[in-house]
Amino acid sequence: MKLNPLLLFLLPAALAQAALAAEPPDAFNVVWDSPSANHHGSMPLGNGGIALNAWMTKDGDLHFYISKTDAWDDNARLVKVGKVRFHFEPNPIVAGKSFRQELKLNQGCLEITTGDAGAADKSALRTPHSAIRVWVDANHPVIHVTAESATPLEATAFVELWRTNQQELAELQVSDVMTNRKVTDKRQTQTIIEPDTLLTDQRDRIGWFHHNIKSVGPQLLAEIQGLAGFPQPDPLKHRTFGGVVTAVKGERLDDLRLRSPRGTAHRFNVFVLTRHPSTPKRWLADMDETIRRVEAMSFATRHTAHEAWWNEFWKRSWIRA
Repeated sequence: MKLNPLLLFLLPAALAQAALAAEPPDAFNVVWDSPSANHHGSMPLGNGGIALNAWMTKDGDLHFYISKTDAWDDNARLVKVGKVRFHFEPNPIVAGKSFRQELKLNQGCLEITTGDAGAADKSALRTPHSAIRVWVDANHPVIHVTAESATPLEATAFVELWRTNQQELAELQVSDVMTNRKVTDKRQTQTIIEPDTLLTDQRDRIGWFHHNIKSVGPQLLAEIQGLAGFPQPDPLKHRTFGGVVTAVKGERLDDLRLRSPRGTAHRFNVFVLTRHPSTPKRWLADMDETIRRVEAMSFATRHTAHEAWWNEFWKRSWIRA
């Protein structure tokens, strides 16, 4: 019997597709059964433009660093946009009760359940003590944090900045273009880090931004490559990026804290935006417009669209890890 070469070519692909269908993404969800000590115990999630390193500590605080693909500072470093922490009172992590943190691949979501809700044996679940979910909207520049609990909790979001003062890096932490091997410290010039700026006097929200007031590197790189005589837009100067935190019924306590009132359900939104070239005033206006545009759609509609995007993504994916 003579076999059709085309069939021989297609058979492995068909078998691979069948194997993937038999092993849905949820079979590979990452599950932890204890809180993390620090950022070394973080889980990654994102939407292709915005990314998080998220973790929860035993004191009941949820933390995450925010990254963005276009958050370049004035020293040509791709830096973190910022960090946000969420404090829940009372602590949802109950001594003697279970803890479960799961990266749900098919939903593009990180879910933390505590108390009976975190039991490893799902058949033994009774009333959840609390469930906290984090997801980066697949279709919009916003991070969502929701919390549900059997007993009322108070939730507070904190903006935690570390670029608070102008400072010089002791070591070269930028690209090789700034290296000068002819001098003792091997640096072309100083590497000065500029501080972030907190938004002030905001109504029922908090936020921050980083605005590049200079550009270090592109001009020198152009000279090295013999392109100094060809003017082009500077990719770093006046680049502005940052975030704004809102909450359902949120109350701004000060420039760093936003509180969601005591209750059994909470929802925070962290909008993240980059504009270039821009000014702080123009960036804030663009942020306001982004928030209005996103919130014109219902939360339920956006959540459904987010999960549909991830479902379609995994149908296209041939990778299981």
